[in-house]
Amino acid sequence: MLRKTRTSKGGPFKHARTENHHIIRVGRSVKASRCWKVNLKRRGKYMYEYFWDEAYGGKEKALKAAKAWRDSLMGAVSGVDYTIWRRNRMHKGNKSGVVGVGRYIARDKSAKRPVWQAFWHTADGVRQSCKFSVLRYGEKHAKQLACKARRKAMEEVRHELVRRRIVYGS
Repeated sequence: MLRKTRTSKGGPFKHARTENHHIIRVGRSVKASRCWKVNLKRRGKYMYEYFWDEAYGGKEKALKAAKAWRDSLMGAVSGVDYTIWRRNRMHKGNKSGVVGVGRYIARDKSAKRPVWQAFWHTADGVRQSCKFSVLRYGEKHAKQLACKARRKAMEEVRHELVRRRIVYGS
């Protein structure tokens, strides 16, 4: 899937992700040594490797080696477990203490009512949610129901990802 990035807020698209994703060119000046650098970050750990043109017999051969190294590394560190880990990590703005669960005010046509809401993304990347009314279930029970719904949904997502054998490059 191509993911386009913007040059600035509201500006035109700069580029789309290509087959050289995670690979950059280093040493663009005439005097500098030239190489390809593969950059990856998984679970907070940086992984990188340089592929020098001189060592591989040219720019194209070095790029081919860099892609091969990146693909082998991605296959090792980017599987179902990593996908689930990314979906379950705690973000800075989380105030509920539970990933994917928050307390919100639902606005109906005539009233505002407090709810606990669980969010998750399906295996296809579609965002899903379910709400539990604080007025109906009480504060504590509504939160418990939202947490249980998220846990169950994430378990189903994990099973679906395993069934589909979702890995990098497939």
